[in-house]
Amino acid sequence: MTVKQRIIAAVAACGPRGARQAEIAAASGITINHVSAELKRLCAAGQVFCIGSRKHSHYFPDASSAAAFTPLFEAEQAVLAQAIKDADLMRRRAAHRRKSAAKPSKPRKARAPNKTPKPAVNHWRQDNTKPSTQTIKAAVVVIPVGLKPTICPSGKDHRFTVTGPVVGGFKTLGIGRYLEAA
Repeated sequence: MTVKQRIIAAVAACGPRGARQAEIAAASGITINHVSAELKRLCAAGQVFCIGSRKHSHYFPDASSAAAFTPLFEAEQAVLAQAIKDADLMRRRAAHRRKSAAKPSKPRKARAPNKTPKPAVNHWRQDNTKPSTQTIKAAVVVIPVGLKPTICPSGKDHRFTVTGPVVGGFKTLGIGRYLEAA
């Protein structure tokens, strides 16, 4: 008997629930890796029919028995998935309890007040690359009755203008000599 024939015979001998890979390997006396590869080829050829994912697959000799088992298989998978989800939730809760019980929570320290108070008005714009769009309104001047205002022009600023001849400037003076020149 060839390997394919032994695998097909083991699948045909299974009951209405189908055969799993481990059951087929035990019944045919072939390693599970070899059975897995052959079952893949047999399913592609249409000689064996499979229901389920890789871990939870059931193999059947004909399509009618596979179709009859499908609703029962889906119900079993839903129950299995819920059991796995519940076990994972319980594991996480237990880990959280162990973690929180391992170290007691520390009381929070009171924050020290900020020593430098924030300015009342923020003079800096966030984006100082653009010119300011604010317009400054002219101040309203209130002149009391009976006073005559005198408007004086401010005049030109002469602080940094040179009036006389410049002879050498600071270049010709030595260290500290500029103090004597004034």
